[in-house]
Order: sequence, then structure tokens, then C-alpha cells
Amino acid sequence: MIVIYGLIGLSAPFFPMQPPGTGATFTGNMHLILTAFTVLSMFLAIAFGAAALGKRFRIYSIVTLYYCSALGPWAQRRPRAWTRAYPRVAWDC
Repeated sequence: MIVIYGLIGLSAPFFPMQPPGTGATFTGNMHLILTAFTVLSMFLAIAFGAAALGKRFRIYSIVTLYYCSALGPWAQRRPRAWTRAYPRVAWDC
């Protein structure tokens, strides 16, 4: 899972995010797809680690997954003035 996560990360610079309101483009769509696979592989790596290691790490992993799952969508609904602050908090999970 970590290797897949790294390979997706290596391809990310080739598909930059498009500014809002510019319409759908190939690179914008690929950016969305790569982001979805990045998040999925990160969640799977955390889940496999939680299953393989002890109870304390399992609890830590569940809290981490909850934190990432709750803050990601919450950060997208923030006012424009906070555009840079909240996604940074959600991404740092």
C-alpha cells in the first residue's frame, strides 16, 4: 500500500488541479482520480496496520481515520477567507 501511495504521489505533478470555474479538463479530471486513489491507499494502509499491530495502534488508527474522514468534508464547506487554513488541517492527518 505504501508503494502504491508513493507511485501515485510521483505522478501527481503531471496532473495539476485546475482553478475553480475553468471547466473540466483532462488534467483536472486526472487530478481528482489520483486524489481519490491517494486517499483510498492511505486509508487502506492505516487499516492494514491497525489489523496487523496491537490494540493501542488499532485505537490510534481508528481515531486517525475518523479525524481524516470528518475533517476532509468539513474543510470543503468553510468560507472563502479560511480557504487555506482548514484544508491544511485536514490534509495533515
